[in-house]
Amino acid sequence: ISKKFKRVEIWHFAVVVGIVLVFMTTKYSGWLYEHINLLSNIQFPWRMLSSYIYIPAILVATFFDKLSKRKFELILALIFVVIVASTRFPQMYAKNNTLHDVARYYFTPINLHSTVMNTVWSGETTEYPIKDHKADIIAGSGDIEVLDNRYGIRKYIVNAKTDVRLVDYTFYFPGWEVKVDNQVVPIEFQDPNYRGVITYKLSAGDHQVDLYFGDTKLRRISNWISIVSAGLFVAYFFFQTKRE
Repeated sequence: ISKKFKRVEIWHFAVVVGIVLVFMTTKYSGWLYEHINLLSNIQFPWRMLSSYIYIPAILVATFFDKLSKRKFELILALIFVVIVASTRFPQMYAKNNTLHDVARYYFTPINLHSTVMNTVWSGETTEYPIKDHKADIIAGSGDIEVLDNRYGIRKYIVNAKTDVRLVDYTFYFPGWEVKVDNQVVPIEFQDPNYRGVITYKLSAGDHQVDLYFGDTKLRRISNWISIVSAGLFVAYFFFQTKRE
């Protein structure tokens, strides 16, 4: 058995993983998303393609490694890759600015390509009122003083004369947190009147409110996996270089 596993090369594993990832983007994988809790957290099946991007790189690297001693075939393969990259790749990723002037889109209130740009718990972007400020008191009475209003960061001083409910005109996404006097408070984002945006409650009194977008536990774990993987790759590279 050990001899059989030794004959399994990395590109064999890459092909199998690639087939599985492509399968997970099809309708035939629906049963798995419905019965596996971890997969049910994935909003769109095509997000599996974010892992698939490594598969072609592994296969191409393996292919060129096998051709490294066959110079003529290697040169032909490189010429083929250059031709494909220079003639096809820009067309695959460019937007319609190659067909229309950019100014055309300044006067279009909706996205011509798709309106499914928000999360499943929010409505159409055009249905939300345009505000020149982020925070409002929607229940109770009080005053809001804005200390900071940057992308991903909000800081307010709220003088609540009664128990109040506030809205922050920001679409909620996992990672947003609200701290009141350095204590995390729950966020509500499925109120029918404020669907998809951040709302929260405060008791009467003076409070410092901090909203910020940070990493979730899953993102932190993913970041550490990426860091450790990069470190192992660098260590392996230097180890192989030293051996050679």
